[in-house]
Amino acid sequence: MVVVKAPSTAAGAGGAVCSGHYPPCRGPSRPFTPSMLPPRRPRSHGSFAVRHSVDEEDWEAEMGVFRQRTLAPNQLETLRKYEAGAVELGKVLFCQEGTALVTGLNNDAEPGTALDFSSGAQGVLLWRTSAGAIFVLVLRDSSPGVKAGDGVVCRLRAILQVVDDAVGATTKRDYDVVDVPVGKCLEGRTWSPDQLLDWRGQSGQAAALPSITPGPRAPLLAAQIPMADREQIAEALYTGVPCVDVLTPLGLGQSVQLSGRDAGERAALCQAVAHGAVASGLRTLYAATGPADGAGVGPATVDPGVTRFVAPPGTNVAQRLYLLCAAVAAGEAVRAAGGHALVILDSLAPMVRAWGILSAAAAQTPGAALSSPDPASRVEVEGMLVSVGEAERRAFLSSLVQRAAKMDHRLGGGSLSLVLVVPGLPATGTRFSPSPQLLASLSPERRQRLEAAARQRSAEAAGGGAEGGGAAGPLLPTLIVEELMSLADGQMVVVRGEGGDAEEGPGSRLTLDPALSVSRLGARVFPPLLRPLAGQVRLELAQARDAARFASDAEGLPGSRGAARVEALTRTLSHRRGAAPVPLTRLALRLTLIELLHDDPALAPGVSVEGVLRRCEGPDALAPDLLRRMDRCGSGPEAEALLAELREALRALVAQEPGHLSP
Repeated sequence: MVVVKAPSTAAGAGGAVCSGHYPPCRGPSRPFTPSMLPPRRPRSHGSFAVRHSVDEEDWEAEMGVFRQRTLAPNQLETLRKYEAGAVELGKVLFCQEGTALVTGLNNDAEPGTALDFSSGAQGVLLWRTSAGAIFVLVLRDSSPGVKAGDGVVCRLRAILQVVDDAVGATTKRDYDVVDVPVGKCLEGRTWSPDQLLDWRGQSGQAAALPSITPGPRAPLLAAQIPMADREQIAEALYTGVPCVDVLTPLGLGQSVQLSGRDAGERAALCQAVAHGAVASGLRTLYAATGPADGAGVGPATVDPGVTRFVAPPGTNVAQRLYLLCAAVAAGEAVRAAGGHALVILDSLAPMVRAWGILSAAAAQTPGAALSSPDPASRVEVEGMLVSVGEAERRAFLSSLVQRAAKMDHRLGGGSLSLVLVVPGLPATGTRFSPSPQLLASLSPERRQRLEAAARQRSAEAAGGGAEGGGAAGPLLPTLIVEELMSLADGQMVVVRGEGGDAEEGPGSRLTLDPALSVSRLGARVFPPLLRPLAGQVRLELAQARDAARFASDAEGLPGSRGAARVEALTRTLSHRRGAAPVPLTRLALRLTLIELLHDDPALAPGVSVEGVLRRCEGPDALAPDLLRRMDRCGSGPEAEALLAELREALRALVAQEPGHLSP
């Protein structure tokens, strides 16, 4: 409260004289009144304004602030109370494969908080459920090991006091967080969980750790980027893998799920995407945490420019999940610096496994169960009515899946893209057991085809089918695959490609299922040069496959030109294992040629696409600067003009042929 004191006066023969900067009073002496003060604008002072006019003084408001300050708790007394009981002693209820169920920790501890166990082990707070159960990863286990009944506390860094003029002092705890090395110190190297946990860049460290200059560090578990700080995903991430770039194009900041039955096929496609991302200038990180039987990807099979996080055989679930989070944290550091990063997680099975272990343990613990006592109770999540347990699982999985984002330009414009490999298959909607009555009503030919399809589906469900080759490995339930797909921005389902020759051998090519692979971002993430060409390719391939499966006779099958077009597209989109990324200009040239040869009846139907492509690579086959201008194409109108010019050049090239080129 501010007290206004009247200025002193001195009586004189000529009248009263005021001290200070006020002018002398001319005239007879008269008593001082507040109206004699000059008017002044209110000045801000805390949460109220100081008025120098007594008539306008808001004494109640000022006294309210005064009472609030005097009644606030003493800061030193509050600090002593916090120091006496700074952290609460938690208790381990269950521990298996490095994952632990804990209760009793401080309520203000967030995911990522560092934990210390009474046995000497160290861990990180992974997740806090709505029922109060806490999921923990044990990162540094001690020799006795963590067991039920052990004590655990949050590692306290400091106690902070925030002083506010209006509400007084606020005291809060500041906890240590588990962080990981990020930055250029990781580039092109292979890291194991023990190396990430032990490496600090000091001299004299173990010989097994890289002796390089220490770089920055970032939290292992960061919060999701708020929507206000994100930007719409509209920039293409070109990988050089035709089936990916045409059927399910990727955008900077997108998260996409990659699923499939065969572990080797999933790994091969991941390697191809990583190789293409490096060629496109993206910082690429690869977390190889596949199953312990070796179905994952080793460090020698990935591009040397990729930073690799590899789980050695025998690594438990906790350390595999730690590697996944460490790779994402390193990608987030690139995004925070304004760069573009692609993180490939070759298996989300460790995260699903950790949830399965701890949720089952919580269900056996009184007061920690994730499900409601009423089995019919439902909660609303993103417009869906689901059970409490399903809502908790969805939130847990989204804490990793939805860390991908494209930052707003005011925050640097960086991006983090995620390729999430899920061992399993989505729902296809084709599960069908024909009844005897239905079979009796069909013609012999259709009955035979239906029975063959049923046998093939049964064989695939039993062990991978003819394409799986017995390398399917453990698959996640379809329910989990579908839930992860709903959290991501798209889905890629890898299958064995067609079109391999005798030299390549069977199974040497990969492609995507055109009916099950989809991107939610649409045409805006196509490169401008591919947008006019690739829009209908996925639909055409899916329609051709359905026609081949369900047509009752030859009349329902595509004509000769349509079949040739589908065959040419299928071969173009299939990717040979270990092949270099396909340049964008060459892919656009091939798609344009297929469109020209099979849609224009004036051209000879026997012309070979491969033969014309070989002629295009010759000297003076096309305009000298056409391909260079296609490489620099950056807008839709420019791409349309370049493709029109390319069609005319290809038409003239084909017309020069004296006869049909042999296939």
